[in-house]
Amino acid sequence: AEALQVVHYDPGQKYDLHNDWFDPGHPYYADRMRARGQRIVSVFCYLTDVEGGGCTHFPRLERRFKPERGTAVLWFNQNINGAMDERVLHAGEEVTAGDK
Repeated sequence: AEALQVVHYDPGQKYDLHNDWFDPGHPYYADRMRARGQRIVSVFCYLTDVEGGGCTHFPRLERRFKPERGTAVLWFNQNINGAMDERVLHAGEEVTAGDK
């Protein structure tokens, strides 16, 4: 397992579209798998309410989650057959007011 990651966004900050799983075609892949393995599940726990923006957007699933204190979003990075799930491509949209 990986260490816990805590992320903070100020107004104007965002995180571009990406997948949380590690790409088998990338040069670091073999080393990553030996060290800790694939990211099977991701979870975001929102610690604050965001005044504006900052949604977590999954465009291929046509879903957008507003960060609200005390809520969480969980998804599997692999499908039932163990293949990486392209549908969970996501982004942290720009925070327009407050912080996240």
